Amino acid sequence: MSFVSKLDRIIKISFTYFMYILVLFPISIFWRLLVRKNTSWNQKTNSDTNWNKVEKWSHRPQTPF
Repeated sequence: MSFVSKLDRIIKISFTYFMYILVLFPISIFWRLLVRKNTSWNQKTNSDTNWNKVEKWSHRPQTPF
């Protein structure tokens, strides 16, 4: 009985780790791509940066970050 409970605990722990990795890994990849896109987009000339920002973010709701 103790072996079964130990196995159950191991399975639960590994499952939680797996879900954690499954959730965080795509988010980190997406965030990295977004940051890279933003940095490359910010390297344009400063004169049209504000206008691009307005065009890019006007149709989206304001986000705090």
